[in-house]
Amino acid sequence: MKFTINEEYDSLYPEYLPVKIRVRTSSGKVEKEVLVPKGHFRNPFTWDDLENKGKNIMGKENARKIVEAGKRFESLSIRDFFEITNVEDNSKSAIPS
Repeated sequence: MKFTINEEYDSLYPEYLPVKIRVRTSSGKVEKEVLVPKGHFRNPFTWDDLENKGKNIMGKENARKIVEAGKRFESLSIRDFFEITNVEDNSKSAIPS
């Protein structure tokens, strides 16, 4: 693995967060360049993005509950928010102990 700082990319920060990734395999080379990655203020996550990402970590139902709590965050008490986000799925927990 090799990391290189590119002065052109560096000068674009923080308005942009450019990244170029090159992967070489036995079957060839793939290159991908992104100026504004998902999650950057110019390309923010949507609620669906967050739920999809959460599904991989904590399961579909727990991710849905947490996203719904996030949408109502300003109207929830802290106690209610922590009760909602302290969900468990046998081997997975939304918030580490």
